[in-house]
Amino acid sequence: MSHFRWRWGLISFVSGLVLATIFPPLNLWWVAWMALVPLLYVVSQAASPREAGWYGGLTGLGFSGPTFAFIFSLGHWVGWLIIVAWLVLSLFMAAYTALFAYIFKYIYQRNGGFFFAPMVWVFVEWLRSLGPFGLVPSLGYSQWQNLPLAQMAAYSGVIGVSFLVVFGNALIAEIWLKKNYRLGLLGVLVLVLLWFSGLCTLNLPIATIGQGTNIALIQANHPQAKKLDYANLEEIKNDYLRLSEQSLLSHPAIIVWPETSIPFYVQNDRGFLDKLIRLAKDGQVNLILGLPRLDEKDNAFNSAMFISPNGQILGWVDKHNLVPFGEYLPLRSLLIPLFQHIKALKYSVFMTRDFTQSRSVKPVETAGGRIGLGICSDSFFPAVFREFIREKADYIFLITNDSWYQGTSAPEKHVMVDVFRAIESGRYISQCANTGQSVVIDPQGRVMAGIPADRPGILAATIYKVPGKTIYAAWGDWPAYLSLIFLAVYLFRSRAVKI
Repeated sequence: MSHFRWRWGLISFVSGLVLATIFPPLNLWWVAWMALVPLLYVVSQAASPREAGWYGGLTGLGFSGPTFAFIFSLGHWVGWLIIVAWLVLSLFMAAYTALFAYIFKYIYQRNGGFFFAPMVWVFVEWLRSLGPFGLVPSLGYSQWQNLPLAQMAAYSGVIGVSFLVVFGNALIAEIWLKKNYRLGLLGVLVLVLLWFSGLCTLNLPIATIGQGTNIALIQANHPQAKKLDYANLEEIKNDYLRLSEQSLLSHPAIIVWPETSIPFYVQNDRGFLDKLIRLAKDGQVNLILGLPRLDEKDNAFNSAMFISPNGQILGWVDKHNLVPFGEYLPLRSLLIPLFQHIKALKYSVFMTRDFTQSRSVKPVETAGGRIGLGICSDSFFPAVFREFIREKADYIFLITNDSWYQGTSAPEKHVMVDVFRAIESGRYISQCANTGQSVVIDPQGRVMAGIPADRPGILAATIYKVPGKTIYAAWGDWPAYLSLIFLAVYLFRSRAVKI
């Protein structure tokens, strides 16, 4: 490339760095509405889709690098391999931004304007969400503190909010580069009206059914190194039992422990199970306990056990979306021999066995209602929550163990995602975390109560049943489907005209 082209590459990379500030810890949500303008300009000026793809990749690299920096906290267990993992993950995610730039340039050079950018973007976001790396934050998540605009997720999901954010960037590009003031101002008016519509929604009371349900979320705050030391097992058990007994003072109907609260298989520990059953009976409370389990075929699951107030074990709920290289090892037969010779690996779950993915998304029937439960990264997959609503879940709980990323922005990113799951599903979302952040979020995305990260505590709150379902819960990712159809029709017609 010429010197001028390299300058465009630098502009693209810096655009990605700026884009990374829209998520925790900085949360500069307003930056999202302009951060893509430099990339849109560079792509519009590129000589070919291939060249545009390189610029898009550089933007994606600038964005992905800082966004995934929190995984360096795993270096204690995997050593220098975390640098390799960070680079590979950043490059892999940058490929999606490159794909966006390639497709957008292909359309732009066929007389398509900047307003095609939102459609291409949400199509690529939707494509990315289909795989195991769907836990990458969508652009729309940046608006989690801009609640009036975030209300649009009840209709279109977070992917629809991504559409609006890219639409805002396209407006700026259209006004600045094409001097299309009339169309640009019309688009601004649409965004303003949507924002005021969301503001009105926030001022409406939330429709509820019956009396509220008192809950208690137990945040014991055990660092991961402590959890993985078998010598601490009895102390960890006693901490959870003690905090749970203290929580009975608030008269909860449901007590929740976080993901892998006891990090060993305890289902055959009769003495401990008897204590749990006694706790449920004495407190007349439902227990939702994050505990790993083994089935009769010796398959391992990241699970939660449900115990009723009469001491009956109602069943187990297993994690739906496992994290590659964290909970299972792709290409195990090829990689395990390599990993066994890497001394940097101090601990890794996949050195012993993979977790098994759940095949069911059924809520659990309790005396107080139907409970949908997600575990950790399940919260990044809206389809799981849509299925909860289709199965008539009254309450949705999330349990997580973010102590792997203690001291990073990851726990706040988890709350960011939960805000959108609450708005999309139209339900109260209650997240119980080991080291934080434990929160209760209402159906309009407001954090009603919470315990800060890195401190033990009991979060006592009241949640309510909410009738009906949102448009998004009923229709799913329709903005992506419509975008795909529109783009396909446009490309077909433009090619037909050219022929």
